[in-house]
Amino acid sequence: MKKYKIPKQLIYFSGPLIILIIWKLISYFSLVSSLMLPSPESVMSVFLSEIKKGDLLRHVGVSVFRVLMGFGLASVVGISLGLLMGWFELARKFFDSIIEFLRPIPPIAWIPLAILWFGIGELSKIYLIAYGAFFPIVLNTILGVRSIDRKLLLLAKSMNLKGFELFKEVILPASFPSIFAGLRIGLGVGWMCLIAAELIAAQSGIGYMIEESKMLLLTNRVILGMIIIGFLGFLADRIIRLIEKKFVHWV
Repeated sequence: MKKYKIPKQLIYFSGPLIILIIWKLISYFSLVSSLMLPSPESVMSVFLSEIKKGDLLRHVGVSVFRVLMGFGLASVVGISLGLLMGWFELARKFFDSIIEFLRPIPPIAWIPLAILWFGIGELSKIYLIAYGAFFPIVLNTILGVRSIDRKLLLLAKSMNLKGFELFKEVILPASFPSIFAGLRIGLGVGWMCLIAAELIAAQSGIGYMIEESKMLLLTNRVILGMIIIGFLGFLADRIIRLIEKKFVHWV
């Protein structure tokens, strides 16, 4: 008997498709008020309307810029500090208490100070994104360095690899899987921090669009903003995974 394989693409998109079908059935049979849960057609209609007006692309562009800047800053600082703390015991002992003290403080708690320090412009949003994304990146980088197989290090030293050569040929490549895991987590946290900041102190961006729509009871526009955030986060994660395959091809 011939076996048929289910295409991977079908399995991959079956989850979102099922959710869309359930959503459509709920709205079709009016199981929930349209104010609480607008129909997919209503959300699509407001999407096309926002595209025509040009407001949606402006909000998306502003939010993407903020995330890229904040996430980029968090990546540079987090990976650099994580490599330093992972390899040097003295550095780990010095910075560990500072990181563990700041890590439990949620980014949203920093919003009042961020506004006081940087105003309501771009710097305050970038700071909050960088703050939130930093901790997963630095902790995963430390884990990556400390998890390197000691036999691999002994082999490298037997080949007379020292200093920068040891770092470039062994430590950094062996840490890549954990580093990229931290980047993926950090990027997700960065998006959450951005939306929290835009909900409170912004004049543009997806978070601002959601807050404005909530005040006007435009639930379909709120859901549109949520879908866009999810799509942008999904797309960003795909990009990081593609980059990861270039650097971590052996996994």
